[in-house]
Amino acid sequence: MADQLFTRYGEPHTGAVGYNDKGAAYTTRRRKCNRCGGAGRAQKWAHTGYTCFDCGGSGDGGVEVVKLYTAERLAKLNATKDKADARRAAKAKERADAIEAERAGRRDAFRADYAQLYEIAAPHMDVEFIADVMGRATERASITFKQAAAVVDAVARIEERAAQRAASRHVGKVGERLKGLDVTVARVASFQRPAFNAPWTTDTVWIVTMYDAAGHCIVSKSSSFRAEAGERFSISATVKEHSQYDDEAQTVVQRIKAKEAVT
Repeated sequence: MADQLFTRYGEPHTGAVGYNDKGAAYTTRRRKCNRCGGAGRAQKWAHTGYTCFDCGGSGDGGVEVVKLYTAERLAKLNATKDKADARRAAKAKERADAIEAERAGRRDAFRADYAQLYEIAAPHMDVEFIADVMGRATERASITFKQAAAVVDAVARIEERAAQRAASRHVGKVGERLKGLDVTVARVASFQRPAFNAPWTTDTVWIVTMYDAAGHCIVSKSSSFRAEAGERFSISATVKEHSQYDDEAQTVVQRIKAKEAVT
């Protein structure tokens, strides 16, 4: 009884078998057209009549010769292939490890060269901008002067703001009228609310956050007082309440009047 034969992919062969002049077994079979996959036509060729030019619409790709192997020969071929694959994989891993080691070395050298920048940025890695710049710099082992300066500036602003919050104290007493208070506008926000005397319309309420010379936070929430960030005023206002926001003592005022601008 003849040995069972298999294709290179381990499929058992049950049909006719031929042998070449070297005694190697083979078989022949029809194959599908490489261009149309055996369909013979395709919608994407509508402008040329749908028909596949390679097979003339038959889907036939001609005859292919398929080598056949005994189980023993197939096992040897597979073993040889597995060893070759293992060697290639090992070499690929060796190259990848060498590349990663070189990159790690560059990253370590970069971190050493920019140790002070990392020390400055470390407490503020929860800030998206700082984390993004430092993360990219670490991965690439490279940072531009402009990027490093931007990180330093961002940290300086964060720490200045934190110090400002820590130093802020409430001003005056609730109900007291403050007079001649020199302030600088830090930021302005707004929201809409129904108008007091005409609820079918809306008023814009301006939230103006200011700081006096001592760093105390003064906040006005009014539809009648509006300012721009950076403006400086000498104001009179009545203390409405003392509040706390974002670890900062805030003095909320009302009936504010801005007198002459501070020069």
